[in-house]
Amino acid sequence: MGKRLTPEQHQELLDTSLRNVRELVDRIEADEAADRKEQRRLLAGIAVAAVLLVVVVTVMMVRKPAGTTMTIPAAKTAPR
Repeated sequence: MGKRLTPEQHQELLDTSLRNVRELVDRIEADEAADRKEQRRLLAGIAVAAVLLVVVVTVMMVRKPAGTTMTIPAAKTAPR
């Protein structure tokens, strides 16, 4: 068996353990918050890219080609 601890030593070990656990929980929560923020940023980027793609495709489909008129000369009739 281990060495018997005084109540003060026992309380000190308990407090240290609780601080360590709290620190780990804080780190995990901070990492999760950072991950959520990164996911939101990525989702926003994908949404912006999708909207831009829709706008570009729509503009290209609606836009009329400029200056594409063609003149066809009348056919000449042969003399009789």
